[in-house]
Amino acid sequence: MLTNLSTSELHALMPHSGDMCLINKVLSVDDTAIEALAEVEDPDSHPLACDNRLSVLLLPEFAAQAAALHLNGSSESVFGATDAPVFLAAVKQFNWQGARRCLGGAVLRINAWRLSASAVGAMYQFDATAGDGAGEGELSASGRFSLMVAREPHIV
Repeated sequence: MLTNLSTSELHALMPHSGDMCLINKVLSVDDTAIEALAEVEDPDSHPLACDNRLSVLLLPEFAAQAAALHLNGSSESVFGATDAPVFLAAVKQFNWQGARRCLGGAVLRINAWRLSASAVGAMYQFDATAGDGAGEGELSASGRFSLMVAREPHIV
């Protein structure tokens, strides 16, 4: 079960590696949803940082990685047997509120619910909250995104 895995075991299930793995812990999971935590430390050397900052605009990527864990840890094979990579294809209805514009030093709680899935992709709804534990710079965000399986076109 995903909730008992170490960070390194979780990262082995992720489509990314190294610093690009953003999820640190899975709090709960069922057939249609996942709740995960991501601790965003100092972003100075993070590969997604711009001017030593991680923008709140990256929250859909955090949610997509939680969804990828959800799909990889699912008891049912949503995409079928494939080694093809899965990518974040679209983000819709992304909204965020709060004073925080940079994710450095935040603890993110991400909830993602699978709305639909097929052999070529899946659609999720998510919400995310971030804070520094002191209540300052609290952030809440929500939206929808699509994950797609990258398949090579058949050449005839």
